[in-house]
Amino acid sequence: MKKFVISALVLGLLLLAGCDESTAKANPDWQDGTYEATVEGQAGPMVVETVVEGGYIKSVTVVSHNETAGVSDAALEKIPPAIVAANSTEVDSVAGCTYTSGRIKDAVGLCLDIASGKEVAAPPAEVFVSFDAPEGVADGEYVGTAKGYGGDVTLNITVAGGKVSAIDAAGASETAGVGSKAIDAANLGKLDGVAGATVTSSAVKEAYAAAFAQDEPDLEPETEPEAEPETKPETKPETKPDPEPEPAQPAGPVDGTYSASAKGFGGDVTVTVTISGGKVTSISAVGGSETVGVGSKAIDAANGGNIDGVAGATITSNAIKEAYNAAVAKAG
Repeated sequence: MKKFVISALVLGLLLLAGCDESTAKANPDWQDGTYEATVEGQAGPMVVETVVEGGYIKSVTVVSHNETAGVSDAALEKIPPAIVAANSTEVDSVAGCTYTSGRIKDAVGLCLDIASGKEVAAPPAEVFVSFDAPEGVADGEYVGTAKGYGGDVTLNITVAGGKVSAIDAAGASETAGVGSKAIDAANLGKLDGVAGATVTSSAVKEAYAAAFAQDEPDLEPETEPEAEPETKPETKPETKPDPEPEPAQPAGPVDGTYSASAKGFGGDVTVTVTISGGKVTSISAVGGSETVGVGSKAIDAANGGNIDGVAGATITSNAIKEAYNAAVAKAG
């Protein structure tokens, strides 16, 4: 689908215009034309069109894609004009959208290879790209399961060198061509979800969080007292653990807003307390590094006014209480 420029005069004008628009040098190996290439994107094929004129990349257009809305938008908007400005695919990827950025550059590269008269092979198969594991997670094998659309979705996760190096996702009961795409994406380390497969995508994220939730230690279990021999009528009284500290109640506090932090599972947890009329009227908790689906539930509960803690998120729950008490103490 080439569109060749016939007029030599027009070609000369284009060459002059290219020199004005960019300091990049024209590539004499590129033949004028409109080229199209297809690569595998985040959740399906991505089609990219590249127009070459006078040795310059005149335009780059992502014709179609299946990238996740709101996640890959920045790459789709910024990478094409950056390639045009540089007259090259050697441009920086967009932070947070490195995969989509790379696939756009790969597609344009294929177009330029075609423009150079090279034989272009099919794009290489996708491979798993490792990424950082949650802070504090030791190397090893982790398994998490969550309820999907048609049944359980299970992730077998390998952590090596502090990075998630492999994911084996299984969800045989998920809808073929819909939920199955989210499973396939997870096997490549893509956990952002797939458009149209909301339930399965959410199950993948929940299973990922559940796999690492076991790494968060629980409180020591209550030790049951040893039974006395039957020959002895007396039994030892049951030993009960000390109750968890109750949130401090302000005694004559000064109205105002007070903040304090405590160490959570993944980082600092900060609680901001507003006191009005001698009473706590609002609580705001922030803990961006807490485990998604575990510690984050305790953060959400605190923001709803519940600081009693959430089962399975012991460390985060205790951090919220500690930060709350410290904030209230500042009120006097």
